[in-house]
Amino acid sequence: DLPIVITREIRRNRPDSVAWDRAIEPRILFISAEPAGMTVPKKAHIQALREALEPWIRWPRQGGDDKDRLPLIKERLRLLLNPCIDEIYDECATGQYTHVHILAHGAVYEEAGEQRFGLAFCQQDDKYQADIISGKKLAKALQAEFSGSPSRSQPLVVTLSTCDSGNSGSLLIPGGSIAYDLHAEGIPWVFASQFPLTKRGSVKMTKTLYPRLLQGVDPRQVLYEVRRQLFMTAERDHDWASMVVFVSMPKDSSEFHNQVINFFERQMRRAIEVSFDRVDNCNKNDQVADEALDNVKNLLFISSVSYW
Repeated sequence: DLPIVITREIRRNRPDSVAWDRAIEPRILFISAEPAGMTVPKKAHIQALREALEPWIRWPRQGGDDKDRLPLIKERLRLLLNPCIDEIYDECATGQYTHVHILAHGAVYEEAGEQRFGLAFCQQDDKYQADIISGKKLAKALQAEFSGSPSRSQPLVVTLSTCDSGNSGSLLIPGGSIAYDLHAEGIPWVFASQFPLTKRGSVKMTKTLYPRLLQGVDPRQVLYEVRRQLFMTAERDHDWASMVVFVSMPKDSSEFHNQVINFFERQMRRAIEVSFDRVDNCNKNDQVADEALDNVKNLLFISSVSYW
């Protein structure tokens, strides 16, 4: 009973596939916007991302608690709250992020007399006023040129936890949805929603998506699991059917399969090293040492299981 996963890819100007097992360690940029009283569940999303990163956040040499780990947490998770589009560009120009998670409201704007869907960020001079940003403008900001370098920011995964981010709108004018535009501009993996997305569904999606992506599970299997989790908790929504993903993969499927294996093994090795570091720095706290060793055992078990 094999899972079936439907993904999308643009027909022309196909973005180059980026290796899934890049040497850079995963770093997440979290962007949320609440202009004009548009509330979003940012605390729940931040908590979900923080928990997903936990196995790979190192412990200080002298031991300590989460407060002492704050500088190490900030190395892996950057929060950008209520930004304008220029602030997003500046942030991407100074840091290399592998994953960008965007939590905002979808909004309608007009182009050539037709309605298109964009994202409601904040205006530069008035954070309370909304600035509707198209997918193409967002792509330019996420692929900013590094300060003092000719190379550019190149996130591997962008997650749009927004309504209608996969909705193409009118077919009378060229272009597509926000997700389509991001993919067309070179983002290899774009997770989006083609219908209105409930707040509860957005949190569920984040909690299911990121622990598996960061662990190194095949992203196609991750998408299947996200849809299944959303379907099981669905009552009067269609979040499970709303999920769409634009992907760019090597034409040789075995090449991508090997990349997934390499990344999974690397992530398991990194997580085991973090747990051993905690044992070394526990200051003779037997309970903490036992918890860390149990975690190592679990990681070794997971790394021995073939999940695809």
